[in-house]
Amino acid sequence: MHPVRLYVMDRLLRFDLLPGHPVGTTHNLVFHGTGYRDGLELVYCKSAYLDEPPSHCAMLVRSGRIVPKVFSPGLLLVVCESVRERLRGFANIAFVEVGFEKLVDIAINKMDFALERAWIDDALRSREEFFSRYDDVAAFHESIGKYFEVVMPHYETQITNQYPGQMGLVMKYSMVSPERTEKPMMRNVALPMLEEYPLFRTHGRIFMLPDVFAILDTYLDRDYYRVASATSSD
Repeated sequence: MHPVRLYVMDRLLRFDLLPGHPVGTTHNLVFHGTGYRDGLELVYCKSAYLDEPPSHCAMLVRSGRIVPKVFSPGLLLVVCESVRERLRGFANIAFVEVGFEKLVDIAINKMDFALERAWIDDALRSREEFFSRYDDVAAFHESIGKYFEVVMPHYETQITNQYPGQMGLVMKYSMVSPERTEKPMMRNVALPMLEEYPLFRTHGRIFMLPDVFAILDTYLDRDYYRVASATSSD
């Protein structure tokens, strides 16, 4: 049997942003933003999955000056309408439109850490404090277009119990961040599973078939994400 390949993706977190990386914590805030659902910040609210869809749409707070086509507030994967259209042909992926509670006028160039230093000097530690310093810009709401949360199945709760005795294909991968590597990790899959679920989430990371990744990678800014290739082993 030919080796099977998956791609693994997650967003870079604060402790991944080591010296020499072109972006810092404030760049991350501007790029990904933050948001709320059911009154809780996204990093604290319950994750939405295909078998447990979100009760309400996420309301995002972010820069309206720079809005990437793919970004990740909290654990969400958010895509613009044109990316959604390219992903709609894959099985078992759902989309829920997000709202924008606040869009502020801020942009930071990579390798510019002046705002980072000012933020630290002002002892601002929370995402809410960061965005509270900027006014909402109505014009951004009129021009931003539609964005969607990508809702995918959860590996542990929705997928594994559907393939008893079949999950013998071992995928090995290492997530690489700037100047840091993890020990190789493993995830068991089954070929029928991958045909049914080309995109799924486990332990905060997103696994996907190459065809799905090829679409996302067209729009992905690798300075804000970690990406690894997972290959089957005997």
